[in-house]
Amino acid sequence: MVHYMKNISAKLALACLVSVSINLHAEKLPFEGLYGQIGIGYDGASPSATGSSTGNLSTVYGSYNIGKAYNFNESLALGYNYVLDPKIRLGIGFEYHVMIAVPKQDATLTTGNTTAVIGGYVKKNSYDFFIAPGYVVDTDGLAYAKFGLSSSRAELLGDTINFKGYTFGAGYKYALDPNMFVFGEVNYSVYGDQTSYPTTYINGATATHNLNYSYNSKMALIGYGFRF
Repeated sequence: MVHYMKNISAKLALACLVSVSINLHAEKLPFEGLYGQIGIGYDGASPSATGSSTGNLSTVYGSYNIGKAYNFNESLALGYNYVLDPKIRLGIGFEYHVMIAVPKQDATLTTGNTTAVIGGYVKKNSYDFFIAPGYVVDTDGLAYAKFGLSSSRAELLGDTINFKGYTFGAGYKYALDPNMFVFGEVNYSVYGDQTSYPTTYINGATATHNLNYSYNSKMALIGYGFRF
């Protein structure tokens, strides 16, 4: 009889634990806690440059033009959503974007009626630290904005330039189930000026450039994510 009562007690205890676990899981709100996401997108970067170029005999001031770069990119992100209210979220996170199938764009110098190619430009990658306030739509959607600090690495006229700036964006996530979602978002990044002194060739002659660079980029992403 005692053994029978012990079995009953053990089964009741196990049932209580399972019930508590189920209730805790059921109470977990949508878009809450730690998440990761993977995306693919399209990035358009618009660099610009001002400065001067010094050749063997003189210093030349002209108009510098760097072609806009359009690249496909892959994106990885890790973040955490805090619940401020059943409908309000505050996300923080880190994301890394790497450019794929990157074409090199020409950088040219125009003086008077003469235009010469002085080098090239390639965007390599970028990463952001962001906050993302969001609003839960129904029970399976999250509309959100993004604000953060951004860093981007590019190769300009043979020099590697690390840009620092800001990023802004907006997006929407749709839950496929309690732990999986798809998303789409757009981002706009603005980077501050950077100076470099590359040496290239203009019409076969060596030239040293004193250039001040800045640029902005626009990015659109789609992808999927999962909650841990």
